[in-house]
Amino acid sequence: MTDTDRFLALIAKRKLGNFTLKDIAALNALQKEYGLKAEDFKDLHQIFNVKYLQEGIPDRGSVEESWERFSSKIKNNSQPNLAPKSYYAKSYKVKKLVFALLTAAALLVVVFNVFRSDNFSSTKKLNIVSTEHGSKSKVQMPDGSLIWLNSGSTITYDDHYGIKNRNVSLVGEAYFDIKHDPGHPFIIQTKSMRLKVLGTAFNVRAYKESMSSEATLIRGSLEVSFPSRPSEMIILKPKEKISIVHRVPEKQSTEPLRSGKTREAASIISLSKIGELTPLDDIEEISWVENKLIFREKNFRELSIDLERWYNIKIDIKDTIMLEKKFTGTFKNETFIEAINALKETYQFDYNYNKNNNTVTIISNK
Repeated sequence: MTDTDRFLALIAKRKLGNFTLKDIAALNALQKEYGLKAEDFKDLHQIFNVKYLQEGIPDRGSVEESWERFSSKIKNNSQPNLAPKSYYAKSYKVKKLVFALLTAAALLVVVFNVFRSDNFSSTKKLNIVSTEHGSKSKVQMPDGSLIWLNSGSTITYDDHYGIKNRNVSLVGEAYFDIKHDPGHPFIIQTKSMRLKVLGTAFNVRAYKESMSSEATLIRGSLEVSFPSRPSEMIILKPKEKISIVHRVPEKQSTEPLRSGKTREAASIISLSKIGELTPLDDIEEISWVENKLIFREKNFRELSIDLERWYNIKIDIKDTIMLEKKFTGTFKNETFIEAINALKETYQFDYNYNKNNNTVTIISNK
C-alpha cells in the first residue's frame, strides 16, 4: 500500500468513527514525514465529496473537474502543505499528491457523495458508504442509528434521510441497530427483499454475486416483502431468519412458508430459527460484528467465498472434490495461513500460496 492509499484509508476511518490508537499513530507518522499539520486538512472532506453528473464510477475527466473545484476553494484560503518537508509553497508535487488522493477517493473511497443529474440545474445527492474486502466499518447515521458494514459491502441513502425518510439500499452484508422513530420507518432495499422497521436490531446479507440472501432478526420486529411478489409480506419474530435462494431447480416443494419452504418463479423462500440457546456473540449470522468468523456445516464452496472477503485473498479450488466438503469452526485472530492449516485438520488437502497475486490454490493431496 502506498503512502497515498494509507493516508486516504486512515482519513476515511477517522470520518467513520472507527479510528484506533494504532491508526492515530500511523497518521501522525505520515503527517510528520510530510511535514503536515492537522489544520491543513480542514477542507480535506472535499476529497470525499466528489461531485459529478454521470452515474457510476467517475472517469479521469470528472476527477480533474473535482480537483479544479477543490484547488479553487483552497486558493481563497491558506494553501495546504501536502509536500514533503523539503518542498514548500505551491508546487507540482502538491497538486500531484492531492490529485492522487482525489483520484483514489473517487475510485476506492470508503465514504463519498455522488451527485446525479439529468441537467445542470437539478441534482440529487446520494451518500455512499462502502468497505473493501478485508475491512469492516461502523457508521452512525444522521438519526443516531448504527450500521456495521461487513467486508465488500455498500449502503446508499439520499440527503432526505432522517428528514423525509429513512431509506437505504444495501449490497453486501450489514448489521443494523435502528433508533426508534414512529414517524419515519427505516426501510432497506436489497436485490430480492424490502425490509421495514421502526426500531430493532437485525442482520441482512445480500451480496450481489451470491445466489442467496437472508435477513436475521435479533430483537424487535421486522417486516419483509419481495419485489417479485409484491402482494406477500412476512413479519419476523426475534431469532428468526428468512432466506431466499435464487435460481431454483425445476422441482420444488410447495409447503407453506412457516413449514419451511415455498416456491416462486425465481427463488425459494425459507424461514428458520437461529441461536435459541446460543450467546448473542456466538450466533453465526452476526458473529462477524464481534470480529469472529463462525461457520457450521458450511461447504467449502461457500466458505471459500467468506474467507476471500474476510482475508482479502483469492482462493482457487482445483480439487473439485473439496467443493462440497463441510466444515465447522471459528476464526477470530488467526492469519489466513493459520486458518487454512486449521481447515486441513478436517479434510486433508494441499495448497500453494502465491504472494505475487495474493492467491491460494487448493489442490488434491493424492
